[in-house]
Amino acid sequence: MHKLRAFVPSANALFVFEAAARRLSFTEAAGELNVSQPAVSKTIRALERSCGFALFRRCPGRLSLTGEGERLFAEVRDSLDRLHGAIAGLRGGQGADVVRASFSSVFVALWLLPRLDRFKARWPGIRLRIEESERDVFDLAREEVDLSSRLGTGVWPGLRAWPFLA
Repeated sequence: MHKLRAFVPSANALFVFEAAARRLSFTEAAGELNVSQPAVSKTIRALERSCGFALFRRCPGRLSLTGEGERLFAEVRDSLDRLHGAIAGLRGGQGADVVRASFSSVFVALWLLPRLDRFKARWPGIRLRIEESERDVFDLAREEVDLSSRLGTGVWPGLRAWPFLA
Protein backbone atom coordinates (compact mmCIF):
# COMPACT_ATOMS: atom_id res chain seq x y z
CA MET A 1 0.00 0.00 0.00
CA HIS A 2 1.31 3.45 -0.90
CA LYS A 3 2.16 5.72 2.03
CA LEU A 4 -0.20 8.40 0.66
CA ARG A 5 -3.09 6.20 1.87
CA ALA A 6 -2.25 7.40 5.40
CA PHE A 7 -3.59 10.85 4.40
CA VAL A 8 -6.00 10.22 1.52
CA PRO A 9 -8.97 7.88 2.02
CA SER A 10 -9.21 7.11 -1.71
CA ALA A 11 -7.94 8.27 -5.08
CA ASN A 12 -11.53 9.29 -5.81
CA ALA A 13 -11.30 11.83 -2.97
CA LEU A 14 -8.58 13.63 -4.94
CA PHE A 15 -10.77 13.83 -8.04
CA VAL A 16 -13.66 15.17 -5.95
CA PHE A 17 -11.39 17.69 -4.23
CA GLU A 18 -9.92 18.85 -7.55
CA ALA A 19 -13.38 19.46 -9.05
CA ALA A 20 -14.70 21.23 -5.94
CA ALA A 21 -11.58 23.40 -5.61
CA ARG A 22 -11.55 24.33 -9.30
CA ARG A 23 -15.23 25.26 -9.32
CA LEU A 24 -15.41 26.53 -5.72
CA SER A 25 -18.77 24.82 -5.53
CA PHE A 26 -19.77 21.43 -4.16
CA THR A 27 -22.94 21.59 -6.26
CA GLU A 28 -21.09 22.26 -9.52
CA ALA A 29 -18.50 19.60 -8.69
CA ALA A 30 -21.32 17.11 -8.08
CA GLY A 31 -22.81 17.93 -11.49
CA GLU A 32 -19.46 17.51 -13.20
CA LEU A 33 -18.78 14.19 -11.45
CA ASN A 34 -22.34 12.94 -11.87
CA VAL A 35 -22.87 12.38 -8.14
CA SER A 36 -25.02 14.11 -5.52
CA GLN A 37 -23.94 17.27 -3.70
CA PRO A 38 -24.12 15.47 -0.33
CA ALA A 39 -21.73 12.82 -1.72
CA VAL A 40 -19.21 15.54 -2.60
CA SER A 41 -19.61 17.15 0.81
CA LYS A 42 -19.15 13.80 2.58
CA THR A 43 -16.04 12.99 0.51
CA ILE A 44 -14.49 16.41 1.25
CA ARG A 45 -15.22 16.04 4.98
CA ALA A 46 -13.55 12.60 4.97
CA LEU A 47 -10.53 14.00 3.11
CA GLU A 48 -10.23 16.91 5.56
CA ARG A 49 -10.51 14.53 8.51
CA SER A 50 -7.87 12.23 7.00
CA CYS A 51 -5.49 15.09 6.16
CA GLY A 52 -5.96 16.74 9.54
CA PHE A 53 -6.79 20.23 8.27
CA ALA A 54 -9.62 22.16 6.63
CA LEU A 55 -9.49 22.54 2.86
CA PHE A 56 -12.44 24.93 2.43
CA ARG A 57 -13.99 27.88 4.23
CA ARG A 58 -17.74 27.36 4.14
CA CYS A 59 -19.61 30.67 4.30
CA PRO A 60 -23.30 31.11 3.45
CA GLY A 61 -23.51 31.30 -0.33
CA ARG A 62 -19.73 31.21 -0.76
CA LEU A 63 -16.99 28.61 -0.72
CA SER A 64 -13.28 29.43 -0.68
CA LEU A 65 -10.07 27.50 -0.21
CA THR A 66 -8.01 27.74 2.95
CA GLY A 67 -4.27 28.28 2.59
CA GLU A 68 -3.73 24.54 2.94
CA GLY A 69 -6.52 23.92 0.42
CA GLU A 70 -4.89 26.24 -2.12
CA ARG A 71 -1.55 24.49 -1.74
CA LEU A 72 -3.07 21.01 -1.98
CA PHE A 73 -5.18 22.05 -4.98
CA ALA A 74 -2.07 23.20 -6.88
CA GLU A 75 -0.27 19.92 -6.10
CA VAL A 76 -3.27 17.72 -6.97
CA ARG A 77 -3.94 19.57 -10.23
CA ASP A 78 -0.29 19.32 -11.30
CA SER A 79 -0.07 15.65 -10.31
CA LEU A 80 -3.24 14.73 -12.20
CA ASP A 81 -1.99 16.64 -15.25
CA ARG A 82 1.32 14.73 -15.14
CA LEU A 83 -0.49 11.39 -14.81
CA HIS A 84 -2.73 12.29 -17.73
CA GLY A 85 0.31 13.20 -19.85
CA ALA A 86 2.07 9.96 -18.97
CA ILE A 87 -0.93 7.78 -19.79
CA ALA A 88 -1.69 9.68 -23.01
CA GLY A 89 1.95 9.28 -24.04
CA LEU A 90 1.92 5.57 -23.33
CA ARG A 91 -1.23 5.20 -25.39
CA GLY A 92 0.76 6.48 -28.36
CA GLY A 93 -1.07 9.73 -28.86
CA GLN A 94 -4.56 8.30 -28.43
CA GLY A 95 -6.58 10.66 -26.32
CA ALA A 96 -4.14 13.45 -27.13
CA ASP A 97 -4.59 16.72 -25.33
CA VAL A 98 -7.17 19.12 -26.60
CA VAL A 99 -6.37 22.81 -26.27
CA ARG A 100 -9.55 24.59 -25.26
CA ALA A 101 -9.54 28.17 -26.50
CA SER A 102 -12.12 30.90 -25.91
CA PHE A 103 -12.35 34.02 -28.02
CA SER A 104 -14.86 36.66 -29.03
CA SER A 105 -16.75 35.89 -32.23
CA VAL A 106 -15.12 38.90 -33.91
CA PHE A 107 -11.62 37.62 -33.04
CA VAL A 108 -12.49 34.14 -34.35
CA ALA A 109 -13.94 35.46 -37.60
CA LEU A 110 -11.42 38.19 -38.41
CA TRP A 111 -8.14 36.91 -36.97
CA LEU A 112 -8.21 33.22 -36.07
CA LEU A 113 -10.08 31.54 -38.92
CA PRO A 114 -7.89 33.03 -41.68
CA ARG A 115 -4.82 31.55 -39.90
CA LEU A 116 -6.24 28.21 -38.80
CA ASP A 117 -5.05 26.18 -41.81
CA ARG A 118 -1.45 27.33 -41.25
CA PHE A 119 -1.70 26.43 -37.57
CA LYS A 120 -2.99 22.93 -38.35
CA ALA A 121 -0.28 22.40 -40.95
CA ARG A 122 2.45 23.45 -38.53
CA TRP A 123 1.09 21.54 -35.49
CA PRO A 124 -1.03 18.65 -36.79
CA GLY A 125 -0.99 16.81 -33.44
CA ILE A 126 -2.72 19.60 -31.53
CA ARG A 127 -6.49 19.41 -31.40
CA LEU A 128 -8.20 22.76 -30.88
CA ARG A 129 -11.59 23.22 -29.31
CA ILE A 130 -12.57 26.78 -30.13
CA GLU A 131 -15.40 28.39 -28.19
CA GLU A 132 -16.90 31.80 -28.62
CA SER A 133 -17.52 33.99 -25.59
CA GLU A 134 -18.27 37.67 -25.46
CA ARG A 135 -17.29 37.97 -21.78
CA ASP A 136 -13.96 39.69 -21.21
CA VAL A 137 -13.66 38.64 -17.59
CA PHE A 138 -14.06 35.07 -16.39
CA ASP A 139 -12.08 32.45 -14.49
CA LEU A 140 -10.17 30.49 -17.13
CA ALA A 141 -9.04 27.77 -14.69
CA ARG A 142 -12.52 27.29 -13.28
CA GLU A 143 -14.00 27.01 -16.76
CA GLU A 144 -11.07 24.85 -17.93
CA VAL A 145 -10.01 27.21 -20.72
CA ASP A 146 -6.36 26.87 -21.77
CA LEU A 147 -6.03 29.93 -23.99
CA SER A 148 -7.98 33.12 -24.50
CA SER A 149 -7.67 36.55 -26.03
CA ARG A 150 -9.46 39.30 -24.15
CA LEU A 151 -9.64 43.05 -23.97
CA GLY A 152 -8.08 44.57 -20.88
CA THR A 153 -4.96 45.71 -19.13
CA GLY A 154 -3.29 42.31 -19.20
CA VAL A 155 -3.12 42.21 -15.41
CA TRP A 156 -5.00 39.08 -14.38
CA PRO A 157 -3.71 37.42 -11.18
CA GLY A 158 -2.59 33.83 -11.71
CA LEU A 159 -2.50 34.13 -15.51
CA ARG A 160 0.31 34.70 -17.95
CA ALA A 161 -0.62 37.50 -20.35
CA TRP A 162 1.14 39.35 -23.13
CA PRO A 163 0.00 42.22 -25.37
CA PHE A 164 -1.42 41.17 -28.70
CA LEU A 165 -2.65 44.42 -30.24
CA ALA A 166 -2.57 47.99 -29.01
